[in-house]
This record gives sequence, structure tokens and C-alpha cells, in this order.
Amino acid sequence: MLSNKIHLKNKMHILLIVSFISVAIISFFFMANKSYATDTTDWSLPGYNGNFEADEKVNGKNVWDLLKLRVSEEQKNFVADNDISIIEAYTAITGNGYAFPFGIYDGDTPVGFLMIGFDADDYWADAPAIAKGNYNLWRLMIDKAYQGKRYGKEAVKLALEFIRTYPCGDAEYCWLSYEPENRVAAKLYSSFGFEETGDMDGEELIAVLDLREYTGLEK
Repeated sequence: MLSNKIHLKNKMHILLIVSFISVAIISFFFMANKSYATDTTDWSLPGYNGNFEADEKVNGKNVWDLLKLRVSEEQKNFVADNDISIIEAYTAITGNGYAFPFGIYDGDTPVGFLMIGFDADDYWADAPAIAKGNYNLWRLMIDKAYQGKRYGKEAVKLALEFIRTYPCGDAEYCWLSYEPENRVAAKLYSSFGFEETGDMDGEELIAVLDLREYTGLEK
């Protein structure tokens, strides 16, 4: 059995694309958020079959490997690049919101990226109603070289286990959204009990899971 681990990237130190502006923003974020670097809060995910660890915080070394991960060409319209996801984490946090970005690892090899959110930040003016007071599985991607090996399913399981520790307080639902054409994502999430509501987040379909009824088993 593969020895896997998922490392939590704790309330993200912003890491953007490699450019002068990006480096400036990264430096500012680290200086303005020193408490994240020294925080000793245990943000670990529950283990999955004893094969996962989740206690490594983001640092200036491993994040660049996460930024190199890419989905396949046909999936590029379905998921944002990881630099965009991390920018969104930064803007959520600076807007009094919550973002929990993770790197998905097989051993020491990064294979994907996952991000969890909660509620809506101050600047998300058009947030769907379901966002208020609930968790969301904000982003999930698996690098094109590692797809088809169940990393996605295992990452969703761990994400839901983490959400059910209610790190930001109690909530009834976890929600997510995806492009209507992305039936692979629809099938994956429906296997965990997510149901499409008919509502939209922009151009994406919203699917919702009742956390009170989630059993931890795939359908």
C-alpha cells in the first residue's frame, strides 16, 4: 500500500507566481502574518487508515513544488492553477475570511492541492446563500501525472473529516461548485453524498452535503 500524507498549509502564507510583484506580495504577507509562522495550533487532519500525516505548515521551500503541479490540458477550464488558488486564500484571509490550503503528498512527492473555506469574506459581495455559516470544499486538483490513482477520493475523505472537526465553529452543510460540463467532478462528489441544488455560483453548479447525515462512506 502506498505511504501517503497530506500536509495542511495553515492559514496560508501567500505564495504567488514567480514575478517581481508576486515576490513583493509574498514578502509583505510573511512580514504581516508572523503569527502564522509561529502558531502552534494543531491544524492536523484526522488520519486515513493510518497512512496519512497532516502537520507540516507551509514554508518557502515546499510551496514552489505545489505551484509546479498542473492538470491535463482538457481540465484547464475546470480548475484554477494553484497560484490563483493561493491568491484567493490570501484575499479571503485579509478580508476576515477563512482558507485552509493543503498539499496532497505521496511520501515526499507532491501530487495535488486542496483548499477548504468557511463562510464568506468581507469582499465576496455575490456569495451564494449557502456560503453563509457553512464550509466549502473550495478547490481540488490532482497533477496530470498522478490522476487515476484514488488521490482525489482520499483527499475528499480527509477534507470532510477535517471539516467535521468544525475548526471555525458548527455548521450544517459543506458545499462546492463545478462547471456543468465537468461530470467527472460531479460523479466524484456525488459518491460522497453531495447533491446538486439547482443554484449557481457564477457559472458553476452548486452541490451540497448535509454534514449531519454524512457517514464517511462512499455511495
